[in-house]
Amino acid sequence: MREKPVRPKYSNCRTCSLRAGTIFSGLDDEGAMELESMLRRLTYPEGFVLFLKGEKPRGVYCVCGGRVKLYINSPDGRNAVLGYASPGSVIGVRAILSGKAHDFTARTVEESRLSFIDKDDFLALLKRNGGVCLRLAETLGDELSKAYEGFGNAALATSEERLASVLLKLCDEFGEPSPEGILIKPGLSQEEIADMAGMSRRTLSRALRSFKKMKLVECGRRTTVIKNRSALERLLP
Repeated sequence: MREKPVRPKYSNCRTCSLRAGTIFSGLDDEGAMELESMLRRLTYPEGFVLFLKGEKPRGVYCVCGGRVKLYINSPDGRNAVLGYASPGSVIGVRAILSGKAHDFTARTVEESRLSFIDKDDFLALLKRNGGVCLRLAETLGDELSKAYEGFGNAALATSEERLASVLLKLCDEFGEPSPEGILIKPGLSQEEIADMAGMSRRTLSRALRSFKKMKLVECGRRTTVIKNRSALERLLP
């Protein structure tokens, strides 16, 4: 879906609270003003494809609001979800640095506010700011470490262990306290959770029924509440 995005109101980069958790956190006021001058800010509708796997990168996207799904298509036609980019995330960096095509597809799952930085501007910013390069190297190293750990755990884990791992990750990224427990907000469909866990809907349903009997999780059509996080953690290998 490639509907025309609209222009929203944003706070500037120098005062934005999200910048503290990004690769741009080391910029001084002058660097933040330079970054500000490079940005093209737009609001994208739900289902908007930012880029497809195999496309050449045009630049990077900073998520300022909303949520973006990162995924690849599996051989059986399902989506293999790599994760969700939330506010503060920067998408598309690896392809820019490697000079290769994007290795995943990025699509908004709700109306999202994004800031786009052109490829040449981004590379020029890196050359002029060593602190950004250092932060970028740390971020990419952390992502690689987590990816290796995730692949290893997924290869050896049971379906219940994989589901517990995904639910705990969602807790950390999107969880909000509620009277019933930790509400994962915005809500994900069971199909999205199954894609993230790398399992079929039937296997997911079986694992969820087991978790419900143990009073660990409560799920609705698009709502997921973690009722006992510590018990979920004890399920991990």
